[in-house]
Amino acid sequence: TADRILQVLESSDKSVFAPSAFVLGKYKYEPARKKIESITKEKSNPDREILAQSLGWLQNKESIPLLKENLQEKEGEGRYGAAWSIGVLNAEDAIDLLQEAANGKDNKLTRIAIESLGQIRSPKSLEFLSKKVESNKELSSALLTSIASIPGEESAKILDRYALSDETNIQKVALQAILQRKDKSNIPTLIKILESNKNAETISGAQLALKAISGATFSSQTEWINWFDIDNKSEHYMHVDDAISAHVDW
Repeated sequence: TADRILQVLESSDKSVFAPSAFVLGKYKYEPARKKIESITKEKSNPDREILAQSLGWLQNKESIPLLKENLQEKEGEGRYGAAWSIGVLNAEDAIDLLQEAANGKDNKLTRIAIESLGQIRSPKSLEFLSKKVESNKELSSALLTSIASIPGEESAKILDRYALSDETNIQKVALQAILQRKDKSNIPTLIKILESNKNAETISGAQLALKAISGATFSSQTEWINWFDIDNKSEHYMHVDDAISAHVDW
């Protein structure tokens, strides 16, 4: 089937380029890569977002230089597929380009670039993503989700800091990101929220995150706090004190 679809891709009918490339990408059919790259270069071809995406599906890092070129174009939908594929291909050398794209005025490209930074999972992106939460709060969900995707203590502390935010919307998103991450190092901050917060939605978010991380199924603040007191509270609080200090500085 892939051989026959490649024949279709090699025809002169531009209307079939994108769907053919998409299927061949899904098949991870390497013999089609050079052809897909050549038609992706042509700005006159339709559906360049899908064409560039197909290179990500093919999973060959040799396509990265072309995708970086596409991402740097001033306009056009090819940038969207390129940004997505760069994340899928884990192109760490393109982090600066993704950050530049995320700072642009094209909202769709901004979101895709942020998601790709999360896909690459490099600590190099943390400072950029964290600062952007402050400057672009409507993107806080995508930003904190990407931060949660990056392993390490630094990203955990950033999530702690935003979970302790006085802004309810930011705090809610941070709790969702902590739930997604399931990192035990965030437990002290969640307990701190239960000890000091009276907002029902925030308390519920903290408890859901605690359930996801610990596997325990307590239903009240008191039960969670007592559970934590028994479980090496003094050791855990060394981490949350750092987060609180960072929050005060910020």
